[in-house]
Amino acid sequence: MVRKNDSNYRRRQEVSLLIHWRQNCRIPSKVPLLTSIFIFLSCVAPAFADRFADQAHPIFKKHCISCHGPDKQKGGITLHEIDSIDDAFKNFQLLENIIDQVEHEEMPPDDEDIQPTDTERETLIKALSEVVERVRSGNVPQRAGRTTLRRLNRNEYHYTVRDLFGVNFNPSKDFPADGAGGEGFDNMADALFSTPTLLEKYLSAAKKVIDSVYADPALKKKVIFKLPVKTRNLRPDKFSPTTPP
Repeated sequence: MVRKNDSNYRRRQEVSLLIHWRQNCRIPSKVPLLTSIFIFLSCVAPAFADRFADQAHPIFKKHCISCHGPDKQKGGITLHEIDSIDDAFKNFQLLENIIDQVEHEEMPPDDEDIQPTDTERETLIKALSEVVERVRSGNVPQRAGRTTLRRLNRNEYHYTVRDLFGVNFNPSKDFPADGAGGEGFDNMADALFSTPTLLEKYLSAAKKVIDSVYADPALKKKVIFKLPVKTRNLRPDKFSPTTPP
């Protein structure tokens, strides 16, 4: 069976979809255009979302899950968890293999008592091919990953403070141990938690660094570039704009 990926086939699908919408989603002629668009989208969106679940999954359940389900996984393949369009997108490479197997009538095997009909094979191939085509063309929902809060680990904090302030001690010596991610590195954002204990250690380390800077004139000159200057001949309660009260 030849897969239909040409532009004419897509146009015929779009026309069929519009005809289906006109027949099943009647709206009054006086409804504004924007409202009509929202109604149209509400009618067609479920069709796209449920097509795989309505067409492919029942065939999986009838002919495939007995050998590729929770109780038995021949060839290490499981299909019972692919029951939605999102699951199909994630497993599109497996679906490509299934298409080839079904097209060449290699699956289900010949020794199975119940074989899918030609209509069922065609329906399954069409539903799986639509999923694969959407993935290949990038026509899938874009979901951004979660944002991970990053921080410096103990060594990074030590070297950063040393380079900025010139202190000759390790301000992160008392910090809690950094967690290591699955790759074994201690700078993985997912494993670097900011606990209340660590925040207290940050404050303590900052105080030590400031005391060290003010205790050493050379460091103080290096870190503090300019001191505020008071303006003379003003009342004691008045200061220049550059001088804090």
